[in-house]
Amino acid sequence: MAKAAAAASVVSLKEWLRRPSPLTTSSTRLSTTMPAKPVLILDGGVSTHLERKLSKAVDGSSEKSPFAHRELWSSSLLLTPDGCGAIRDCHRDFLLAGADIIETVTYQVHYTPLPGKENDLQRLRLEDDAVDKMLQDGVKLAREAVEQHRAQTGKLAHIAASIGSLGGALADGSEYTGRFGLSMEQIASFHKRKLQVLASEHPDVIAFETIPCVLECEAVLSVLKEVKNDISSLPPVWLSLACSDGEHLNDGSKVLDAMNRIDSLDPNADLVCAIGINCCSCNYVPPLLDKVVQNMLIPGKPNRAIVFYPNSGEEWDAANEKWREGTGTTEPKDFAEGIITNIRSIHTKYEQVAGLEKSNRPHIIVGGCCRTTPETITAIRSRVEQEFDSTM
Repeated sequence: MAKAAAAASVVSLKEWLRRPSPLTTSSTRLSTTMPAKPVLILDGGVSTHLERKLSKAVDGSSEKSPFAHRELWSSSLLLTPDGCGAIRDCHRDFLLAGADIIETVTYQVHYTPLPGKENDLQRLRLEDDAVDKMLQDGVKLAREAVEQHRAQTGKLAHIAASIGSLGGALADGSEYTGRFGLSMEQIASFHKRKLQVLASEHPDVIAFETIPCVLECEAVLSVLKEVKNDISSLPPVWLSLACSDGEHLNDGSKVLDAMNRIDSLDPNADLVCAIGINCCSCNYVPPLLDKVVQNMLIPGKPNRAIVFYPNSGEEWDAANEKWREGTGTTEPKDFAEGIITNIRSIHTKYEQVAGLEKSNRPHIIVGGCCRTTPETITAIRSRVEQEFDSTM
């Protein structure tokens, strides 16, 4: 059984993500080598896992950040051999925990100066070649971890190249407001070279993450269209939104308005083949997924895979620069149960609204964001296998 499952997984993530729409196409057109699992497991909070491990290694606590540059956050580790080793070990932790997909530690890697910060001499400055190497090394480290994991266990895994919001690189809190004070063209310029370099390393998928505003969605679609015309084999792309509650993006825009704008710019899902949410509280996930599915079930709308990976929901005490104990969903089993409940809800809506067979359910990627751990991913893996693998 294990060998058969591994053989089925040989198909690329690109093919898995680009399955025909269940609303418009017969499932008989699906590849016979398509993975048997329509739910894939993403890793968890890589940066916060690194932060926790390295802080304890340095001074025995988990409060002091081990990352040298606030603007780069965990990507600072890509600048040193020891940091690269820590990243590789972190990837292994999540692979051993059961992740099917691991993300590169490139979320806040960026070229300098940033748009609108050309005259700010206090900010970090890096040569473009150095940033290129950081991005390339991010993918290479993930690939080394995946290949070693396969050699040791026989299990396959995929690599998602992470591209974070401009707000993360600004490191001024604007990723939580979506208000950058910049034009769409300026935001697109921030993303362009990063996308080009990461795509040249041939990851399985590009992940645009924690996008907090409609304007940045438009910029991402714009640069994807431009780069796709220049690159013959652009990897598939997912786009996940950052939301402040169960209805709105961080900038206050309605999620449905953002979805409509994405659909209008990419009506056939040629640029973005999976969409969803990340780094919001688990409490917001059910109503947000309701809106994602509601939009995708409208006749004529493009069908995409669904991705969601909330954070633990813990509250940050900015005054004391630490997480508040007793907040959020910190028990791995509880977090995993919430993920399962949301998958069931997606399936129910597709079956009730569209009258679809099980074989035509949408493909789903689930995992965790900040403060979720390898133990969280192990719990999700266990529950997904218990609940769905034998019935799908």
